[in-house]
Parts: sequence; structure tokens; C-alpha cells
Amino acid sequence: MTAKKCFATMSLLSIFQIFFSCSDKKPGVTAAAGYYFYDEKWHYYGGFSNASYLEISGADTASFEKLDGTFPLATYARDKNLAYYNGKAIPGAIGKSFSRIKGYLSKDEAHVFYLSSMLSDDPTHFEIVDENVSRDSRHVFWGDHVISKDPVRFKPIGKSAGLSYYTDSKGVIANSNRLSGADANTFQILSHGYSKDKSNVFLIDGVELKTINEADPATFKVLNAYYSLDAKYVFWNGLILENADPASFRILNEEVHCGADHQLAYHRNVFIPNADPASFPKNKPCKYCTDEKVVFE
Repeated sequence: MTAKKCFATMSLLSIFQIFFSCSDKKPGVTAAAGYYFYDEKWHYYGGFSNASYLEISGADTASFEKLDGTFPLATYARDKNLAYYNGKAIPGAIGKSFSRIKGYLSKDEAHVFYLSSMLSDDPTHFEIVDENVSRDSRHVFWGDHVISKDPVRFKPIGKSAGLSYYTDSKGVIANSNRLSGADANTFQILSHGYSKDKSNVFLIDGVELKTINEADPATFKVLNAYYSLDAKYVFWNGLILENADPASFRILNEEVHCGADHQLAYHRNVFIPNADPASFPKNKPCKYCTDEKVVFE
């Protein structure tokens, strides 16, 4: 091997050792986030996207252990005295009894934690209700905040369009938001973020809760994510389409929000002037529409 090739090989080996060091040495730049023991101390390395090295001051070396789980990985650890999240001690945590529950939830003999914050002081009665919801004997939690103070009557009632619905003695909750005024006894989950009870129709649009005051719950129907109707009105995203006829209304193109009844055409909730539904071709799909025109294939 020539001197030039030998030097190149040694350089590559040096780079490899720097980037992919073992767990008993300072981790290389591309090492995974987690806990590493080197220089006779435990450290936390934030990973390539957060490449900082944090010495875990005061950690008991002999009893220190990683508490990896399915998600999130490599973020929790404990020793006989303390528990750690991302290399920092969790305030109030008792290390010798600390364990992971699921995801960002963990507990010790006296507390339940979400990430590094205390969530509950009732680990004995703590349980997971579903993916995002948990409860103890006094509270129901969505992630790290309280959504109900009635855990006994709290129950899931269904899911739709990325929303989870629950009831308790005070009404209805969708994800972490209480539906003000909703009647739990007559509540129905519809599709695309819509729901109703005996008196109201509700729409959750992103994080915004809307009550469609003009809608009649008894005759209300959801057509797609944006269009809906009842016996009297047609709605786009909860807004009334002026003069639209619900009996003859149809969706022309769902993707670009085109609709029409027997006389008028609409783009979103805007009336399209000079568009005559009677002249629309019956055997051609609508390509697109704007506030000024409807175009067919």
C-alpha cells in the first residue's frame, strides 16, 4: 500500500471513530440521542439535530439506568435518587420507584408525570383512557391539561375526522375542547367535524368551534367536508349560500368547492353570475370553477 493510500485509509478511520464512537466514550456527532457514560460520568447527548453534551450532575453512577421505551426513545433515565428527562432531573420524582407508563407519561410511587412536569398525585388510580386521554380519581387529562373534573362519568363516545368525542356530567368534549351548550343525551357525531344535538349543529374547523345557528338539527345533512344542508338552507363551511335550493343542490367538484342547484352555481359560498346550471353538460365532469365561471372537461 502506498503512503498516500495508507494516509487516506487512516484518515477515514479517524473520521469514523469521531462520528461513531462507542457508548463508553464521548458520542460522535451522528450518534443517536441518549445517555452515554464517559470520563467516569453520565452525560446526555441531544442527537445530531440538537448536538449538545450535558453532564448529569449528581447522578449516582452505580444505580444509573436508561429507561428506553417505544416512544419517545432514549429520553428517560433514573438512579436510586432521581429520575431524568432529556438529561435533566425531573422535579419531585423519586428515582427508585420511577418507571415509564406510555409515551410522555411516567410515574413513581407518589406522582404521575407528563414529560418533566408533575401531572397527578394519584398514581394508584391513574389510567390511560385512549391515545391522548388519561385520568385519576379527580381529573381527566388531555395530554398535560385537565379537560374534565368528573372522571367517574367521563366516557368516550366515538371518533370522526381526527376528533375524539367524550361526555361527562356537564356535557360534551371534542378532543380537548368542551362544546358549549351541547346536550349529551341527544348528541350525535356526524362526519367531517360536524355534530349535533336536539337544538344545535356544531362544526369544528381546525381548532375553532362553530355553532351553525341557522341550521335545523332535525333535517341537517353533511354532504362533504365543506358543504352541508338542511330543509331550508345550503351551507359552505357553516356559511349560508344565499338563495340556494337544498332540494336540488349538488356538488360539481368537491376538490375546488363547486356546487349548483337547478338555477344557481356557487364557488365556495360565492354566487357565480352568468352561470346557468340548466346549460351544464350532463356527461362531462366539472374541471374547476372560480367566482366568475364554471369550466367543464
